[in-house]
Amino acid sequence: EASSRLEPAVHGPQLQLLGEYVYERDYDRAYDLVRQMLRATPDDPDALAAAGAVYHATGRDSMARLTFDLAFEHMPPESRRVYEDITPLLTHRDSLRFTQADSTIQRRGREAFWRAVDPLYLTPLNERRLEHYARVATVDVLFGIPALKQHGWDTDAGQIWIRYGRPRDIYEFDDDAGGRDVFWVYDTHGLRFSFHRGPQSRRYRMDEMGETNSGDLKSVQPERGAAFFADSALRLDHQIVRI
Repeated sequence: EASSRLEPAVHGPQLQLLGEYVYERDYDRAYDLVRQMLRATPDDPDALAAAGAVYHATGRDSMARLTFDLAFEHMPPESRRVYEDITPLLTHRDSLRFTQADSTIQRRGREAFWRAVDPLYLTPLNERRLEHYARVATVDVLFGIPALKQHGWDTDAGQIWIRYGRPRDIYEFDDDAGGRDVFWVYDTHGLRFSFHRGPQSRRYRMDEMGETNSGDLKSVQPERGAAFFADSALRLDHQIVRI
């Protein structure tokens, strides 16, 4: 923590620390840290995106949406495209059709997709789209290496997190080579993945079983929204809900 305090304008150490907080669900500290980052560099797109993810995780969705909009204004075009890319959320067949379409068809298809998965039609926000933005920002914090300019969304673990969100359960076991075998469990119906990582690294490499499972699921269940959408709907008196 000392290095991030001494260099408030350098977000590499802070993002690494933020990843620890987010991974452990310590959102009180995560919230304080992103506020500190924004005070130091309010126009930094990485800090803004990370803050948007933390705001979303803590139920501050209106603030999250505004913060992501600010992040997108300052973000390089190549990073902005990652946030708007829906191909990880499509089946193999639909992803191929989407990438082969022209820009007009892609734009219409993207908007149609987000309308179709919007869980709460009458709210001003598209909660599923905001969840997607938060997942993309979260994996960059969890699995990216800023010093090497490596983004978390380019990793195996990052792609799975973007498609399915935070696992319900995470299990880690030491292996004979000094690394760690990692298992992500989402439910009891086969939505689970296995990785390998080094003892001090969260850059997970998907093993053969995980790759097979990921490829098979891509054809039948390419993505999943967040379970709390249904819970939030129960608190609304008059609402059209997609569950």
